Amino acid sequence: MFKNILVALESAPDAEQLLTHAAGLAESEDANLTILTAPDEFSWSGFPLPAVGAGELLELARIDAETLLRRSCKQIAGKHPVEAVLADPPIGSAVIRQIRQGRHDLVVIGLPGAGRLRAALPGGAANHILHHSTIPVMVVRAKRSGGRNNGRTLAATPLGA
Repeated sequence: MFKNILVALESAPDAEQLLTHAAGLAESEDANLTILTAPDEFSWSGFPLPAVGAGELLELARIDAETLLRRSCKQIAGKHPVEAVLADPPIGSAVIRQIRQGRHDLVVIGLPGAGRLRAALPGGAANHILHHSTIPVMVVRAKRSGGRNNGRTLAATPLGA
């Protein structure tokens, strides 16, 4: 059913869970995976630090994103064909740009434990992707240690699809 799955990674702590789920789906569908991330613009914008300029903070965010991509590819290396994409922020818009290239038939996004509030906000990445995607969107809720969430996976389709 799905042959080219796009995985949008936004949070390093929850990336392993999201990738495990996406890799399992890719294996069952014999699908290719594309892993996309972007520097987290929220980690550096709006916080003036006298010792470090905005350019240095953006570069640190880019290094973090590159590290996340390398770890993610290593996690599923050898199991599936994988492509890594480091996009420009914001990640929600980057995912939509990638979808518009027409190579993907499913996008998998996560609701990370620490980013759930941001994802639910009107400008949040998950909300942006759900409202603008032209392909099905699978939302994977991260397992929280000690929390009530039992790690259930929620599937959603884009609004207006």
